[in-house]
Amino acid sequence: MKKIAILSDIHANKYVLDLVLDQLKKESIDEYIVCGDMITDGYQSNEVLNQVKALTDHVVFGNREEKIFSYDGFSWDEFSRNASYLYTFNSLSRENYLYLKTLPIYKVIEIEGKKICISHGSPFYIKDKVDKERTALFDELLKHISANIYLFGHTHDAFYSFYKGSLFINPGAISLAAGKKCVATYGILTIDDGKVLYEERSCPFSFSSLKNYYFQDKYHDACIEWCNIILYTMKLGVNHCEKFISFLESHSLSWHDAFLEYMKKEDLEIL
Repeated sequence: MKKIAILSDIHANKYVLDLVLDQLKKESIDEYIVCGDMITDGYQSNEVLNQVKALTDHVVFGNREEKIFSYDGFSWDEFSRNASYLYTFNSLSRENYLYLKTLPIYKVIEIEGKKICISHGSPFYIKDKVDKERTALFDELLKHISANIYLFGHTHDAFYSFYKGSLFINPGAISLAAGKKCVATYGILTIDDGKVLYEERSCPFSFSSLKNYYFQDKYHDACIEWCNIILYTMKLGVNHCEKFISFLESHSLSWHDAFLEYMKKEDLEIL
């Protein structure tokens, strides 16, 4: 028998990751799988990557990792919209930068006789948004990448679905879980004598402690707009990240001015 913890979308949030790992210490976990987006949107990308490296080799590239490798060395510097990415790029150690370059877009592993396909969006597109209704995608995966279990991340929205004899899973997110107030989500997969059991798990956290955690680093001041957006997303369970970007793109305003207008519209106090 093997118990496998499935994590995704940590987003440099070591505070919540540590709470989840503390929960998992009680579970006799044999293997860990991480479905990408370990960095950005927080200030402890190096520390999170070091923890992930110590836990497992079963790791894939996410769109946040992809974004870091798109930086040309100058184009982000004058745009506040990229402040969080730039903060991560400048803080990443050389060792971790090179580690990220080694990660695949997807990989297939075998545990206890079961093939597991790991990806962030999907093996075909790193920003794919997969939910249980994507049966056409499931058919393509079954046709081109043979596996018993398919794992996804990216949407931050947990689901699992049995389809044509295979199991399709998104564990949700360690940081910024969709529709959840101050909760991280992850999953535990048990493979025992050919039988597969999947359990969705959650880990609550204190918003006050989370806010203090973000405020104790210069990340908050360097990226005050985005830091507020992600904190309110976690506090209220409302996807202010997508809502703010949509608001920004529909108004002819600078990043900061759009932030001020959005906060006023949503009746949110600047933290």
